[in-house]
Amino acid sequence: MGRVIAALTLVTIISCQEREIRIHYEEAEAHRSAGRIEEAIAEYRQVLALDSTDVNTLNNIGFLHARMGRPDSALKHYGRAVREDSTVAEVHYNAGVSFVTVGDFGSAQVAYEHAVRQDPDHVEAFNNLGALYERAGRGEAALECYRRATSIDSTFVPAWINAGRVLFMMGRLDDAAGAYRKALALKPDLTDAHTDLASVYAEMGDLDRAIAQLERATRISPDSKRAKDNLAQVLQMRDDQVRRREAGEMRARHIVVKEEGTARSLLQRARAGEDFASLARAHSVDPSAEAGGDIGAFNPGDLLPAFEDLVRGLGPGRVGGPLRTALGWHVVERTY
Repeated sequence: MGRVIAALTLVTIISCQEREIRIHYEEAEAHRSAGRIEEAIAEYRQVLALDSTDVNTLNNIGFLHARMGRPDSALKHYGRAVREDSTVAEVHYNAGVSFVTVGDFGSAQVAYEHAVRQDPDHVEAFNNLGALYERAGRGEAALECYRRATSIDSTFVPAWINAGRVLFMMGRLDDAAGAYRKALALKPDLTDAHTDLASVYAEMGDLDRAIAQLERATRISPDSKRAKDNLAQVLQMRDDQVRRREAGEMRARHIVVKEEGTARSLLQRARAGEDFASLARAHSVDPSAEAGGDIGAFNPGDLLPAFEDLVRGLGPGRVGGPLRTALGWHVVERTY
């Protein structure tokens, strides 16, 4: 009989404790929703006084300390939460954010890596991890993280913008432009994205489209010094470009393959409307393949006469060839 009474007493104590925890937790959440951060932290601490292993409460206190500008205290609570349960992705993610705040980028990277390992669909963690890889000069790893983020959520604008920046730095201008366009299709009023897309177009030599983007950026943010300065610079570049083109400057892409039959097949595909840059990246043996076959601007006499004659005979955007040189068989698209 005594054992039964003791067991019932224990159950009653546990039930009362759980009820008290729930009351404090609900009070904390109410304070948090109302913006009373210190009061919320006090109530969460009451929960920990009753159950020091509650991971959600440790994480919530850490998050609120971070919000109050106390990252060191936040990290102490995240550390306690991880020691209790290392499988909660959000704790690792929040720790990563605080590690970045204090400038500990190595620990932040480890935290984000843990976060995506525990939750392979954590969009923000992939995006932030990509930013750290990018910061460390690991462009391909960064790009893969941004791709994972956009494959999980194709509407996540920051990852499209970040991917555009990395692709631009890699010289993959068509892909960079595509990433920025996707971001702007989702959120058209992003001044910096319009400005960055303009930089891509300018690098491609498409100054008219660059100017259009910068004019859009200045309409959205009339006080944007960056957009206004870039617009003035690109307008000057267009004036210079007109003079160079009048002097005979041209620009082109090409695909180089070893077999004539392959060249003729690619020529037909390009003329049928397939993206020339994508075909170049997939099939060209020339180093320019990574840049979509872009060989940049050139003046009469810079390249082989036969190659220049082929380009000169094409209108902008038109495709020609195949042309045989010592490098192989060329299919050519004139840019301007």
